[in-house]
Amino acid sequence: MTYKIEVQSPTSHEWVLIELLEASITEIIRRVQKIKQVYPEYLVRALDSVSAKTIALA
Repeated sequence: MTYKIEVQSPTSHEWVLIELLEASITEIIRRVQKIKQVYPEYLVRALDSVSAKTIALA
């Protein structure tokens, strides 16, 4: 499956697409956690690109 990883700016509250990935859910969760470590002031989420369901949020 393909997943979208997005970040939300703390000032504008807009979600911005960072990347599209084809990976396992475990790998997607790890990726979201790594991005959150780099940008702790931002919300980070992974969405299923077809259903738009949130897979991970940090």
